[in-house]
Amino acid sequence: MKNIDEIRVEIDQIDSKIKELFLNRLQIIKEIIDYKKSNNLPFIDEKRELSHLFDLSKDIIDEKDKTYYQLFLKSVMNITLQYEESDNNEFIGYNTISNLSNLLNNHKALFILDDNISSSVIYDNLNNDQKENIVIFSFKAIEELKNIDTVKDIIDCLIKEHFKKDDYIVGLGGGITLDIAGFVASIYKRGISYISIPTTILSMCDASIGSKCGVNFNHIKNQIGSFYDYKYTIVDFNFIKSLPKRIYNEGFVEIIKLFATSSKKDFELLENNLLSIEEMILNARKIKKQICLLDKYDSNIRYVLNFGHTFGHAVEALSNGSILHGEGVAIGMVICSIDDAKKRIINLFNNYSINYENNYSKEELIEYIYHDKKYKNGYYHFIMVKDIGSYYIEKVSINDLDNFIEGVLK
Repeated sequence: MKNIDEIRVEIDQIDSKIKELFLNRLQIIKEIIDYKKSNNLPFIDEKRELSHLFDLSKDIIDEKDKTYYQLFLKSVMNITLQYEESDNNEFIGYNTISNLSNLLNNHKALFILDDNISSSVIYDNLNNDQKENIVIFSFKAIEELKNIDTVKDIIDCLIKEHFKKDDYIVGLGGGITLDIAGFVASIYKRGISYISIPTTILSMCDASIGSKCGVNFNHIKNQIGSFYDYKYTIVDFNFIKSLPKRIYNEGFVEIIKLFATSSKKDFELLENNLLSIEEMILNARKIKKQICLLDKYDSNIRYVLNFGHTFGHAVEALSNGSILHGEGVAIGMVICSIDDAKKRIINLFNNYSINYENNYSKEELIEYIYHDKKYKNGYYHFIMVKDIGSYYIEKVSINDLDNFIEGVLK
């Protein structure tokens, strides 16, 4: 009988062969994509793929083995689809919102709009036929209204306006707007096509990536939510030009967070003022997309995106809205960083006039931290940064939470 080490060596060899075959498959897929694009052919042939799935597995006798092989092959096909879609469902640059009419293609659309944004932004970028086929739901995008009551109001509007399964919801605004719009899209008729249009730097780097959406409940952040993929994402840099200074600066927190945990190179470029705002956003989006692709449902790797968020959410709630999301996360990042990393993060916050001073006590913070979503298997998971470009997870039991918070607040 083989020992465990010999078995592991065999598995490693098999995994290496799978890697080689997968990369070969991906290269062929690239050629297929190019061919179909040049000949204006649909990329996915669902009937053929389903037939292929069953043909390849029909000689597997054990039903359980057959099912798992089909799941494995289906996952490979889904990755291939994501590979193709990743370059075709995002429109990033200047004046990209002009693509709206083509994307909606005369389908009915409900625009969920931050009331700070004029509806002319929508009408100016639609053709005449599409203008006749839209409904606008405008609301005050503040944390206090990011709740189930707002969701109910939007669903009432959808029902009143007779929206069907093949119609669209379009979220146009910052993170609060996109969180609500995505959540409504995920539950209305068990899912309706959704277009995400972030209008702030923060939402361009955060809420418009990774499929998370949801609302607050009883003043606790994001207690109700889901994961729902966007049909399309439109990032139009023109929106940045009109942002108030405080909202503009807040967006850099998300960029600094992503670079601090995951890209030493980008962090150093930022320190030396060698990145344009467009490059910052593109690089930050790339990092978050890679993380979410590896861990869509937030079970392990994606935890890194919560650097600063556990304390940040508590600070937001305690401030009753006077501290913005990014500002709260900045405070949390400083609390959860160590030594040289803390100094370098603080220096960048100073450069962008971002407040990072915490004015709340351990006793005040802990009441909100108890409800943190990252409590799992008996532990809270705090993302800590000691060296720029990397991180570690501090697992803290509920019994040790008091001492941990006291320690990091010193």
